[in-house]
Amino acid sequence: EDRCAYTVIIPFINDLTGGDASSYAAALTNLVNQLVARNPNSQILVVNFYFGAPAPFALNFAGGFSDDRVIAFNAAIGAACSGALALPQVRCIDISGALNRSHLLGNMTRAEVEAALVVLPS
Repeated sequence: EDRCAYTVIIPFINDLTGGDASSYAAALTNLVNQLVARNPNSQILVVNFYFGAPAPFALNFAGGFSDDRVIAFNAAIGAACSGALALPQVRCIDISGALNRSHLLGNMTRAEVEAALVVLPS
């Protein structure tokens, strides 16, 4: 037990690139079940994928970041949330419709993204 009151599972965009949506949902269900077993008093928030507008260079490492993939993965997450993840400690949060694309910074080049990154001293 890690005694966390809350665990938030957020989407990792690169997960859209490999594998299929049903395998992702099965792995997510397995993860949540392990968390519930180890932290029975924790509240678990499962957040689905959001729509984006990746810059062309970003598709080199997140090639699956497309509207079709987001829709498919969110449908699989939604089905899991209505089925195996329908547990008292689990709350599924649909952010795909809430954000639309308003959270995006706009078009950035790779150089602009790299310049905006903060490198912590080692």
